[in-house]
Amino acid sequence: MPFVETERTTDRFLEKLKKSLKLENVAEVVLETFSDYFGAQGSFLIVLERGEFKLVHSQSVEVGQGQIGDKFWQELLKKDNPLVLEEIEGDKIHLNIGIGQLDPRYIALIPLKYQNQEVGVCGLISRQPFRHDFNSLEARNFILQATPFIYNAIIMKRLEIMAAIDELTGVLNRRFGLRRLNEEFERSKRYRLPISVAMVDVDHFKKINDTYGHQAGDFILRTLANLLTQHVRVYDLVMRYGGEVFLLAFNGASAVDAYQIMEKLRAMSETMRLQYGAFELKITFSCGIASFPSEKVLDVNSLIQQADAAMYEAKESGRNRTVLSA
Repeated sequence: MPFVETERTTDRFLEKLKKSLKLENVAEVVLETFSDYFGAQGSFLIVLERGEFKLVHSQSVEVGQGQIGDKFWQELLKKDNPLVLEEIEGDKIHLNIGIGQLDPRYIALIPLKYQNQEVGVCGLISRQPFRHDFNSLEARNFILQATPFIYNAIIMKRLEIMAAIDELTGVLNRRFGLRRLNEEFERSKRYRLPISVAMVDVDHFKKINDTYGHQAGDFILRTLANLLTQHVRVYDLVMRYGGEVFLLAFNGASAVDAYQIMEKLRAMSETMRLQYGAFELKITFSCGIASFPSEKVLDVNSLIQQADAAMYEAKESGRNRTVLSA
């Protein structure tokens, strides 16, 4: 490829990357450009996140991550040069082109590093020899241009997750949780689907803090958060609404459905005996449930208000119970 053409390709590449902030978008740009430059028919990007290798994006290729194993990627990342496999059978990676699967003859696995940080691996798949030598200065510079953008996108994704999660309990925080609840509520209105919320308040929480200390209170909150998240559906929402209060949202669930779920959780909580140092602690909670559609519910705020009122009714009537909004 002539120098001027290479320079133009690099400029276009960088311009696209600058417009891409999300990891998935960066991966798509990188794979498309690498495939075009090196003459590949398939590609994939695996990144190293908190010690785990995760497939971010692939194009026209199926990657058997479990079949290859993390140790393979770890060893590869220790290398400085790409691993190029030629004239292979391709039994671990299958190329999906057009109407069928074709085994590739050439695979290039490019270790990606940025400032001595291991970022991930880019894989390119081809039926014929690659267009450029991966160890050439031109190719190395091309690869080096992409790596900082991938690294920064990983950091951005990590920060997004951190911004959405309550540090103590590991569930969604109020700000992000309410944003997600608004999205689900609008979807329910649009498609005329039910949605229910449950407001959960830990019983006698102040007494626990005063008697055993705030660390005991934190322990109770973490334990309850684990119970709630482990026994709801993967697409339900669990957030820490504030203090000792949690808010759950059940998509597609009627008030009766939500009541049955929360009563099961309340009964499980009631039987738990938690060892905290020399003390045995117990958790009970009071819960209020509201649902949409309802004449009293016009938006998310009124939905939460109805659940909140039902929760206070549960507390006033003796605690450790679930109350449906009237």
